[in-house]
Amino acid sequence: MYARVRSGCSGLHVNTIPRSIELSRYSQRPSGTLMFQSIRHYAYDGSKPESPQKSEIARLEKITPTRQKIKDQRHHHTKKIQLIDEKYDIFNADVRRVVDLGCAPGLWMKYAKDRILWNHRLSEAGFCDEGFIVGLDILSTTPPTGTSTLQGNLISKYSMQRTLDLCKELAYRQEAKRNELATPLKEEVIDENGDLIETENDVDTTYFGKEQIDINNELKLKESRANVDYKVDLVLSDLTSTLKQDRGFWNNTQTKPYLRIATNPKLMSTVRDQTKAPFDLADAALVYAIRLLKENGTFVLRMNAIHPEDPEIELLTWRLRSVFRSVESTEHLDSFSGVEFFLICKGKDDSVDVVEAFSYKAKL
Repeated sequence: MYARVRSGCSGLHVNTIPRSIELSRYSQRPSGTLMFQSIRHYAYDGSKPESPQKSEIARLEKITPTRQKIKDQRHHHTKKIQLIDEKYDIFNADVRRVVDLGCAPGLWMKYAKDRILWNHRLSEAGFCDEGFIVGLDILSTTPPTGTSTLQGNLISKYSMQRTLDLCKELAYRQEAKRNELATPLKEEVIDENGDLIETENDVDTTYFGKEQIDINNELKLKESRANVDYKVDLVLSDLTSTLKQDRGFWNNTQTKPYLRIATNPKLMSTVRDQTKAPFDLADAALVYAIRLLKENGTFVLRMNAIHPEDPEIELLTWRLRSVFRSVESTEHLDSFSGVEFFLICKGKDDSVDVVEAFSYKAKL
């Protein structure tokens, strides 16, 4: 028994079952009607349509003008640090520890990791034993494998302390692993009967004795962490406008800040005068560099959206020269963010503290 079928594409009325439906394995009921056990749907051209998953993947992989612009912007952003590295050799053989301020979306962290692996001939597994990379940004981002990130406000004292604590923790882990490998294993003493002889350190103590041992070990651990050399070789600062999001849309922690910034432009207006905002962030980055960099360390500062003749540039240069022995600047026109400045500071003087760097004596 056939039913009338209306074709929405051609507007024709047919009295037969269309070719898009294949009937198979049907049985005859006693009443003379057909009972269909399976129906397969095909396209009108006879080919089987793609699954929804494959169609979605093809749609996402399709390069649209917006996606191409984001891809070009990310490539251009990575190219900047590469050109600075080739010209000023900031990732030399002495660089093993790096801090990236304004790390989202992690492009500079990935480049730093690749350069450290190449310079020291390290594998992915051995990277955490020889160095570390720490990133800080107000936006949440997924760090490259083997690196660490913190989400926080750069000008917050709490974020500064968290960054210091993380660097100390990573440095302590590396130092503890080296000491563990260098410490010989304790030899076991066995008597004539084959029983293990207990030494003085193996003798069971009372409950309070064990508690005292745990307290002493904890104090030694805190003391060793406080005395560990946690300072880094290089500090990168890219506190400019955020790149567009291109991945991690399913993660609300990563996506919602982008949506809020897009729908509320006032969130980007942290100060009343936007032309002075880059200098405030540069001063904050300088404080991090003074606290985190070791002697003769390197500090790379990127700034944009500033006027080339702004007197604040000279004041910032004075502050940098009071801390670093060599300060070089480069300026070029960026197609995405306009005029931008790079300040490459080398030879950090460890005797200069934050108060001295921001005092009037630094200007003389």
